[in-house]
Amino acid sequence: MHQEEALIHATVKYGVKGYVLKESVADEIVKAVRSVAAGEAYLSPPHGNLMMREAQSQSESELGLLTNAEKRVLRHVASDFTSKEIADKLGLSVRTVENHRSRMSKKLGLRGAHSLVKFAFQNQDDLRRMLEYE
Repeated sequence: MHQEEALIHATVKYGVKGYVLKESVADEIVKAVRSVAAGEAYLSPPHGNLMMREAQSQSESELGLLTNAEKRVLRHVASDFTSKEIADKLGLSVRTVENHRSRMSKKLGLRGAHSLVKFAFQNQDDLRRMLEYE
């Protein structure tokens, strides 16, 4: 791909797990494919480490806007559970889950029926890490 920083930022933002520059050698391409196949992210140096740190930092700051209760609900949204299923799993009312979903969307500036699900899916690794020690 291209080495333009704005393009690399956009791909990371939308959840791309592997990004290799056009001029990359075959060994780097193989390494990238293996990394992504193993569930890891891969971005060509020199941008890779910097971009991953920036993306993680942005994700963590967005998630930092949420309460722990909202993060728990969002983790289940990322698993594609309905509000009723989330309510049952967390011992909450469906109305409480819907209120959490609505407040999260507002805090994160998300619009549209599926935007929260998309955000949750893109940030599920960070959510898992943040809630791991709770």
